[in-house]
Amino acid sequence: MHELAAGYPGRVVSLEAEPASEVAREFEQRLADCSTLAFRVALGVLRNCEDAEDMAQEAFLRAYRNYHRLREPERFRAWLARIARRMARRAARPGRRSSTRSPRDP
Repeated sequence: MHELAAGYPGRVVSLEAEPASEVAREFEQRLADCSTLAFRVALGVLRNCEDAEDMAQEAFLRAYRNYHRLREPERFRAWLARIARRMARRAARPGRRSSTRSPRDP
């Protein structure tokens, strides 16, 4: 197994992939060039470091799984930011994140 790694403040994310293929190497290089981007985008939406770290990791995984669909690889940075922003917005909806929920009165 080949391990793809991307980091953002305070944490390193590993994406396990099949044996290193040309596509996996290309994805890893593009991710290394903008490794903190997904975290910063998610943090801007969520305003919570822990939630932003989770969203960044999910965005990396989603981008890896769908990399074959990216028509213009030179637009990877914008594509990753869009994935992270959409996922963070979805998570920020009321009732989605446990850290923002207030306990119900009995």
